[in-house]
Amino acid sequence: MQAFILICLLNSIALADMKGSGYRILAGGQEFQVEIAESSEQKRLGLMHRRAMPALHGLLMVFERDKTIPIWMKEMQFPLDVVWISAAGIVVDLQTLQPCRQNPCPVFNPRQPARFVLEVGAGLFPLNRGDKVEIIDASGDSLLPSV
Repeated sequence: MQAFILICLLNSIALADMKGSGYRILAGGQEFQVEIAESSEQKRLGLMHRRAMPALHGLLMVFERDKTIPIWMKEMQFPLDVVWISAAGIVVDLQTLQPCRQNPCPVFNPRQPARFVLEVGAGLFPLNRGDKVEIIDASGDSLLPSV
């Protein structure tokens, strides 16, 4: 019984970590509620150490300029779809990555520079390279340039 309570508590903490930032990613008819990684430390940690994440939730890392953003799966507890997105909202790369069980952990780089990195549960992201997403902030405005 105590183990069950501990698991419930850890899942509650994971859900609390996915604080309601109000940001959404619209991708192929799917809507993801995302937490924004703002600081360098939040970006470095990503979803590391979290035990679980609700379906259709994720973490969005926002960078000031397009760049090659490496990702690793050190201390991850579950597999992820990692999506690199350009400033225009185009998926420039997508990789499904498994938690790292070796030392050192491999580093994964996108095929081209990106402005955003989205992490969601593996198998949940519905688009492919070249497809477009929409990133909506809490006020309903797009974070992407209008065309």
